[in-house]
Amino acid sequence: MEIFKNVLRLPYVSFSEALTDLNGYHKGLWALGKLHTYRLQTEPFCHVDGDVFFFGPVLDPLLEKPVFCQSFDHNMAQYAEIHPYVHQNFERVPTEFKADLSTKMKYINAGVLGGSDLDLFQLYTSRAFELIDHNQDKFDKINSGLLNLYYEQFLLSNIITDKNIAVATLYPDVSGEEEHDFAAFHAIPHRSNYVHLISHLKKTTAFMEIVVARLQLEFPDYYRRLAEHYKVNAV
Repeated sequence: MEIFKNVLRLPYVSFSEALTDLNGYHKGLWALGKLHTYRLQTEPFCHVDGDVFFFGPVLDPLLEKPVFCQSFDHNMAQYAEIHPYVHQNFERVPTEFKADLSTKMKYINAGVLGGSDLDLFQLYTSRAFELIDHNQDKFDKINSGLLNLYYEQFLLSNIITDKNIAVATLYPDVSGEEEHDFAAFHAIPHRSNYVHLISHLKKTTAFMEIVVARLQLEFPDYYRRLAEHYKVNAV
């Protein structure tokens, strides 16, 4: 809030402090804030991750769809460890988590997520919070990164598969035959207009420097405000 509203003075219509509702939850549950925000929505919405950058009206084709996400993949390996662990060690696991890992399931990437099917998002978020609320004593013993992916992406993937819900994507499903380069900052703006610094990429020095340079190029006023803020508040 301090950075977006007071330092950058971003031209948002409104700001919310609803995430303070989660102050009592484990700090490693970083995806929980997103799901809490989804369940508060009463109108069609579009969520964009903080490590997503897009140039131009990239998302326009998705915004009228009942359900949409960035893309699908078929990487069940990232859930192979956490899935059996949860079912063996957690209590009162909702049935929506009880799926067989399958190459036929299309796993969503939620870098961009939203739509107008609010009933789906209410079901999805309620089941995620059920899992979390009934097992808060177990999070220090588990890989929180995998757990976040599990209740954020695996759960929704399982629900849409089980209910045969159509999901629009920004990128086509290539059935695991090839991978899209979501980190192609070098291709902006001629060959790419969307970047998602997935996982560890956002923490690498090279990409940090690219983001800073791009900010300075595209939004020099915001760059200056940030630089001044950190100069004054340097520890």
